[in-house]
Amino acid sequence: MNNYEKIKYKRWLTEQKRKSKPHHAYKNKTFKNKTGQLSEILLMPVTLDIYDNQSMEETFRIIQRLEKHQHSQTNVIILNFKETKEVKAAALLMLFSVVDKLIVECNKKIKIINNQVNERVNNTLNRSGMIYLCRKGSLYCSFTDKYLPIISSTGGKYRDEIIDFIAKKIYKDMPPALENIYADAIQEAINNVAAHAYLNFDTKVQKKWWLWCEVINDQLYLVLYDAGIGIPNSFEINADLSRLDTKDEKTLNELRTIHNQLRIEIPLSFDEHIKALEECKKNNVQLQQILLPDPYKIFMAMHGDMTRKKGRDELKHGQGSKSIKALVSNNEQGILWIFSGFGKMKFVSEQNVADLTNLPSQLKGTLIQWNIQVTS
Repeated sequence: MNNYEKIKYKRWLTEQKRKSKPHHAYKNKTFKNKTGQLSEILLMPVTLDIYDNQSMEETFRIIQRLEKHQHSQTNVIILNFKETKEVKAAALLMLFSVVDKLIVECNKKIKIINNQVNERVNNTLNRSGMIYLCRKGSLYCSFTDKYLPIISSTGGKYRDEIIDFIAKKIYKDMPPALENIYADAIQEAINNVAAHAYLNFDTKVQKKWWLWCEVINDQLYLVLYDAGIGIPNSFEINADLSRLDTKDEKTLNELRTIHNQLRIEIPLSFDEHIKALEECKKNNVQLQQILLPDPYKIFMAMHGDMTRKKGRDELKHGQGSKSIKALVSNNEQGILWIFSGFGKMKFVSEQNVADLTNLPSQLKGTLIQWNIQVTS
């Protein structure tokens, strides 16, 4: 065997060894760059999405990997989108929130490798403000451009600007009545971050939220995310069971229908479940973890404004958003998605039973998305 044949045989052996190894698209590469900084390349998923369970697990895996760098010695993180074919708004918003924290709070350097084939992926990253954030190290906040980048803030800052942008630049001729409903929906969703999302957090922690809106065909999609304790935990703390009338036939029928159609395991029968709720209500105690799975807690939080605060905060604070439900119900293509903890809720209209399912992985905080039609 001559030298050429030996080299050829060695290459063949290497190829056979590679074939026997399972390919893992998210194998990370850690190295030191030219300046000696510890760096890591993260290959982004083919589909960055949280609606499909398989894509969700892959997306969560890469986001969780990125979150670990808040406490790592790595100085530079490179997000490689070269194999990404599709990017959904909700997943990108979550990824953006982690990148924002790493850059602003942890002083990390984030770089992006664009997709060399799929220009649509690059355009999405650019419109979202992700590329600007990574290059400049700060958020791009503008309400004068054609597209609205991802907006991040605390409290009610930018809330009115967001509403004006949607009413005047996207919808262009939004009827006053619809604008009021949409304003209430956005205001309540943002207010809930301060009122519910960051309970028991250190007072120094900023109660941040991230919001993005995108127009696809004739539908305006609005996504809001916070990295707080999540609706299931907040519901256990804040649930006001006195607002739940377990003697009301309409309420009981709705709860029974949900209970019977759930694609999740509940440790109690429906009658046992109602009895347990009544015991909690009677003894004025918080709900116990074993009583309700996360998807059911999300549904209960959205039912009857059971977590709405009393007193001067009552008007706009509460997780049960009637305004959002009204917007979705009046749109033939309308869908309200809520992801939090291990639960997911899909609401279409008051006439349809909400679709509640368990998530394969835990989502930190809460993500809400809904859509309205922008043309008549």
